[in-house]
Amino acid sequence: EISIKKRPSLNLKDLTIVIDAGHGGPKSFGAVGVSGLKEKDQTLAMAYMLKEELERYGAKVVLSRSDDSDMNMIERKRIFAEAKIDLLVSIHCNAGGNPLKTGGTSTYYKHIEYRDLAETILARLLELDVKNFGLVGNFNFSMNAPTQYPSVLVETLFMSNLAEEELLSDPAFQRKMMQSVVKGLRDYLKKVKKAEK
Repeated sequence: EISIKKRPSLNLKDLTIVIDAGHGGPKSFGAVGVSGLKEKDQTLAMAYMLKEELERYGAKVVLSRSDDSDMNMIERKRIFAEAKIDLLVSIHCNAGGNPLKTGGTSTYYKHIEYRDLAETILARLLELDVKNFGLVGNFNFSMNAPTQYPSVLVETLFMSNLAEEELLSDPAFQRKMMQSVVKGLRDYLKKVKKAEK
C-alpha cells in the first residue's frame, strides 16, 4: 500500500513540527561543559522553549522526548512517522577545541533541497552577535536522512567554550536562540512561498 501525503500549507499554524532534543538518559549526556553543564539538559530546556514559541503561531508541536529519557534513533524516527510530521528541528550543543576560543553557532542539513532551511535559521541566530561556525551540508546525521520532510540540525553554541557555556546556562539567552530559530523557520516558509509564485 502506497500512502501519499498531501503537501502541507506554508503557514506555521498548519504545520506539525517535531522538535528533537539531542541526547538524553543516563548514558547519553552529550557534551559536558567545564562547569558540569550537560548538553542533554540544555537541549531539553530549549526544546520546550521552542515548542512554546512555535505554538504562539499555532503550530502543532511534537517532542521526540519530553523528559530525561534515553531514546535511540529508531524510536525517535518511529515517533516522527506516527505523528506524520511536516518539518524537523533537532537541537544540540557543540563541543571541542580550545575552551578559551569561541566556537560559535552552526546549522546542518543533509539534502541540498533543505539548505535554505538551515541557511535562514543560521542567519537569524547570527543576529544574536555570536560567532558563525558555519552552514554545513551533506551532513551524515541520521535524523537528517529522511527526504519526506525538511529537517535541520541546530548546534546552538559550544559547551566546551567558557563564555558560550555561560550563555547556554542562561534561560533568557536560550529563549532568544529559540526565538531566532522560529524567525528562521518563518523566513524559510516565506522563501518557499515566493519561489512558488
